[in-house]
Amino acid sequence: MFFGGLFFLGLLLFGGMFAVRTAYGRHGCSVGHVVPHDYRHTNAGLMEDETPLETLRRRYAGGEITREQYLQMRRDLEYHPES
Repeated sequence: MFFGGLFFLGLLLFGGMFAVRTAYGRHGCSVGHVVPHDYRHTNAGLMEDETPLETLRRRYAGGEITREQYLQMRRDLEYHPES
């Protein structure tokens, strides 16, 4: 009986920890949690530390812009790389 109670208590504690971990997720907003620097996605789905050319390539690869738009924007970026 005593071991059954310990097992049940352990199961409750494990279940509680699992529920909290699931609720906050690996990159949740828990106190003291530090997001690694290479975790580049923000809540808006945009990328941090992404160059304009990388953004352009990602948008073209994702089908957001046409080939013609991609080529024109790439030319613009290469002509004015820091603008």
